Amino acid sequence: MSEPATEALLTDCRVLDCAGELGALCGRILGDLGADVIKIEPPGGDPARHLGPFVGEVAHPDRSLRFWAANANKRSAVLDLDTTDGAELLRRLAERAHIVVDSEAPGVMARRGLDHAALAGCNPGMITVSITPFGEDGPRSRWRGPDLVLAATSGQVHLNGDEDRPPVRISIPQAAPQAGAQAAMAALIARHHWRRTGRGQHIDLAVQECLTNTLLTITQAWDLTGRLYRRGARTGWGPILQRTIWSCRDGFVAWKWFVGKQRGRRNDAMVAWMRDRGFGEALAGEDWEGYDLMQLTQEMVDRWEEAFAPFFAAHTMDELYQGAIDRRIMLCPVSTPAAIRANEQLAFRRFFRPVRHPELQRDVEYPGPFAQMSAGEPVVRRRPPLIGEHTDEVLAELAADGASGVAHRS
Repeated sequence: MSEPATEALLTDCRVLDCAGELGALCGRILGDLGADVIKIEPPGGDPARHLGPFVGEVAHPDRSLRFWAANANKRSAVLDLDTTDGAELLRRLAERAHIVVDSEAPGVMARRGLDHAALAGCNPGMITVSITPFGEDGPRSRWRGPDLVLAATSGQVHLNGDEDRPPVRISIPQAAPQAGAQAAMAALIARHHWRRTGRGQHIDLAVQECLTNTLLTITQAWDLTGRLYRRGARTGWGPILQRTIWSCRDGFVAWKWFVGKQRGRRNDAMVAWMRDRGFGEALAGEDWEGYDLMQLTQEMVDRWEEAFAPFFAAHTMDELYQGAIDRRIMLCPVSTPAAIRANEQLAFRRFFRPVRHPELQRDVEYPGPFAQMSAGEPVVRRRPPLIGEHTDEVLAELAADGASGVAHRS
């Protein structure tokens, strides 16, 4: 079953989601928050419906898990926006909507007469969100932007992989999720601005910039200090490279050693535990608080880490995790998808929620709310739509609004 109805935050907001995979998560987030999101699909459906994996390994446009993930809490209406009639229907829908999201190449919506200027002409409060690989202007605005290209040009790929090998991409696409999430944030800010001023606006969101935002201090480090962060299993810290992911008997754990005043003492419990188990004799007597990070050499660090590694390798993730909890050591297992699904903390907070799929005659469990709120919890109220499932419904609403003379909703 789907989640029972709860108070939603955006019940007075209608979104026309014309975006493909690159921007689909934007509409999903707004829908999770309670907006009425109508996914406008071309004849034959969104091409993202053909991206695997598929439920039961049956390739079908209504069984794509990748499509499902970004398109729950939406209705689907099929319109051919390249035709005069299809474009006119979208304009009429936009008169009664608040936000329109698209991920077309620069200039496409304008040629259809569906850009911000055109839509705002009949709905002054309109907020339009245009998601493109490199933005709507500039020397690369016409470039195509598959995930690998965007990851590479944003700087992400440079940081991924082993120190002694060429860089690699992250195995799961990052461009679309980041673009969708940041587009939703921008749309909510614009919506707040509309509430205060009554004015809509156009949001020009470049996915390259979204991914570069995720690098945090990496770009600033180069700009301000000339330091170039390097990829690898070890993390740059001051003048040295430090290991923070450790191999154990059945996987990996994350743990970081420290030096310096106050922080250095965090290592004492780990070293004591190791010595109780017959490991780490070479670390006995180290004055971790007495070391200055900027005075460390890589030779010293390599010697310490050679002493730490056998202890982790001799234990399972659970043994290390439970032992760390008992000793108040900051350590955690590196979870696999299977471990995430079985995680007791997520289970306690009901993170995974059942959603009814009538066409499959069963429930499917979805990742739950991205935040738990005292009012308006964002949950999956509607399973992802079948192709054009709500076309007749949406057009009937449009006709009813026209017959009753309903003004635009902004």
